Amino acid sequence: ATLCTFYSRDATISASHGALKNWTKAAADARECIKMSPLFIKGYYRLVTALLELNQLDDALRAVRSGLQLDSSNPQLEKLLRQIKVRKAAEKKRQSANDAQVSASSGSSAKPRTADDAVAKEMMDLQEQFVATSREYNVVNANISKAQREQKVADLTRKELRGLDEGTKMYRGIGKMFVLSSHGECMKHLQSSIDVEKAAEKELMRKKDYLEKRRKSQQLNIQELTGSLVDRDNETQ
Repeated sequence: ATLCTFYSRDATISASHGALKNWTKAAADARECIKMSPLFIKGYYRLVTALLELNQLDDALRAVRSGLQLDSSNPQLEKLLRQIKVRKAAEKKRQSANDAQVSASSGSSAKPRTADDAVAKEMMDLQEQFVATSREYNVVNANISKAQREQKVADLTRKELRGLDEGTKMYRGIGKMFVLSSHGECMKHLQSSIDVEKAAEKELMRKKDYLEKRRKSQQLNIQELTGSLVDRDNETQ
């Protein structure tokens, strides 16, 4: 068996312990998996999941950040990071409420925190990421349209040249200059231009697909965080 097989097996064992709610053992196996293969992203996911169940939020935060250093846009780790931040913020809010009760019982005039800075910052970060991704998505879309237009123009020109005698001399635009070229050279140049633009369009389409998935993931993250805030507000009422 290859090392990769063992890494995968350790992650599977960790998942099995998780399914049995043995989160301490699941965390230990996930740590061993990461130790054997620091680049195996599933190991980080299993470790963070187990640490969350054990309510070890600080350790979970360190682990998820280590995983995101390897794959900064991993949707599963991003979701776990949001969960950690929301739970830490809720924990801080509960502590503030407890402190306020203690202060009230002791006659202190100190006021509890009313703003959840951590959650507000997380929401702001998510919104900024969504705006940046949407901007990049729009740029890619514009470049796809440009590549398609270039192909269409080159193809139409090529069709026009097919109707001319092959011995016809013509000028081909190169930057701001025009160079006297043969019929064959112009046809070859047009075909080359079409091939280049097709390759560019194909690459841009892949990038568009990636950005579309990323944008949807970020939008879902915002919705989930907003939902968590609403649920928590209802609980405190």
